[in-house]
Amino acid sequence: MPFVDRLIRDYSTMIVPGIQFRAERHLRIGFGMAPRILHSGLAAIDRLLTTLD
Repeated sequence: MPFVDRLIRDYSTMIVPGIQFRAERHLRIGFGMAPRILHSGLAAIDRLLTTLD
């Protein structure tokens, strides 16, 4: 959840935490939107991941 919260707060990007699907340490990414929106969201996830130790 901290990853999801930070992604929303710092990058205005939403994903669904895996805990909602009984899959802790996973996340769910929706892809039923315009490609530019999906690419922007994936880029935000990538930026956040690169900041983690």
